[in-house]
Amino acid sequence: MSNFKKTFIILLFILGTILIFAQTEPNQIKIVPTGEEISPATLTIEFVTSSKTSTETPNFREKIQILKEKIKNIKSSDEFKNEIQKLKEEQKALREEINKKIEEIREQKEKLIKETRENLLPKIEMLKEKQREASLKMYDKINDLNKIFTDNYLKYISQIEEKLVKAEEKIKELKSKGLNTENAEKKLLEAQNKINELREQVLNQQNKIYDFKDLSTSTPAKQYFAQKVKEFRETHKNLRELIVKEGRSVVKNVLDEIKKLLATTTPSQQ
Repeated sequence: MSNFKKTFIILLFILGTILIFAQTEPNQIKIVPTGEEISPATLTIEFVTSSKTSTETPNFREKIQILKEKIKNIKSSDEFKNEIQKLKEEQKALREEINKKIEEIREQKEKLIKETRENLLPKIEMLKEKQREASLKMYDKINDLNKIFTDNYLKYISQIEEKLVKAEEKIKELKSKGLNTENAEKKLLEAQNKINELREQVLNQQNKIYDFKDLSTSTPAKQYFAQKVKEFRETHKNLRELIVKEGRSVVKNVLDEIKKLLATTTPSQQ
C-alpha cells in the first residue's frame, strides 16, 4: 500500500469518526477532536470559496454594528421605553433576515456542492486513479461535516435564545411590580444583538464550499490534504469556542442584572 493511500485512509477515518460522533448527539455543539495542537504558523493555506459556487451572503455585520452603537448610546429618559421597543423591532427584523438567508443557503447548497464537485474533476486529473477517488471522498466528507457542524451551532444559538426569552419574561414580571428594569432591558438588547452576530458568523461558515481549487503539483497531494484537514479542524474549533464563550457570557450578563433586581425586592414583592 502506498504512503499516499495510507495517509488518505487515516484522514478519512478521522473525518468519518467525527461524522459519526456528530450524528449521535444532534442537540449538542460538536467539535473536531483537537489531537495535536496546531500553531498559527502552520495555517498557511486558506480554503477558497469560489464566488461562482456559493450563494451571496449579505453584509449583516454592518447592520449589527449599527444596532450595537444604538444600544450603547441609549440613555435613561422618558423616551427609554419607546427607544427600547424600536430597537427590539429592528433586532427582530434583522434576525428574520438572517434566518431567511440561512434557509436559502440550505436550499441551494446541495446543488452547488454537486456542481463544484464536477468542477473539481479536471483539477485532479493529474493524480493517480486511487488518489482521485480518495480526493473526491475527502471533498464529500469535509463538506458534509461543515454542514453538520454549522447546523449544530445554530441549534445551540437557538438554545441560548430560549434562555433569553425566559429572562425577558422575568424582566417584564419585575417591571410590572414597579422596579426599574432599564439596565436589565439594555443588557437583554445587547445579548440579542450578540446572538445575531454569532448567527451571522455561522452563516458565513455555512456558506463556504471547500473546493480544493488551490490544489497543484507544487505540494504533494498527501501533504496538501493533511493540511486541509488541520485547517478545517482549527476553523471549527475556534468558531465553536467563540459561540460557547460569547453565548454563556451574554446570558450571564442578563441574569446578573435580574439577580440585582431580585435583591432589591421584598419577600412579598417576589
